[in-house]
Amino acid sequence: MKMLHMFFLTLLIASQPAISSTPTDLQLQRLVKSIGMYEQLAEQMRVLEQQTESTARQLTENATAPFPTLPVGMEEEFEKEMETFMRDMHHLMDMGLVADAYIAQLKPRLSAEDVDQLIAFYESPIGRKFTQVNTEVSGPVLESFMTDFNQKLGLYLQVFSSKLNRISEKYGATRHKHIKKPPCQAAGTSA
Repeated sequence: MKMLHMFFLTLLIASQPAISSTPTDLQLQRLVKSIGMYEQLAEQMRVLEQQTESTARQLTENATAPFPTLPVGMEEEFEKEMETFMRDMHHLMDMGLVADAYIAQLKPRLSAEDVDQLIAFYESPIGRKFTQVNTEVSGPVLESFMTDFNQKLGLYLQVFSSKLNRISEKYGATRHKHIKKPPCQAAGTSA
């Protein structure tokens, strides 16, 4: 009878699913590297940097618009501000933060065994599972990053624009010098 109990106990234990271990950060970092995420992020960051520089250049053009020719030294000051601004923006574009957020989202969804299989057999059925999870996770992570980045960018652009305007004013520009007054104000009448 005791032998029969041991048999059923062994059968019961053996029939229970194995508890999957949580993947380590090192495993997930290796996986993220093996799927080319760092390269994808580098390309996205490059595009963001180009967009940011383009916006900053537009602000520079707006600040210099009142001048038919730029006063001596103004262009150099603007370029110095541009370099400082782009350096500050580069600090906001941290691929490591995005990769860490991505890994944090993957960690509870994949086991250590899953990650090992993905690294070794990316084209296997488990690879298709990862593709599905990747689709679910990457959008919200990047969307969150972009929302945060755009909020911070707006603040940096305000400061950058103020600095450019101060430089313009230093060289004699007034903010609305190039905007004509409406005819009713020019004649001294009110609307």
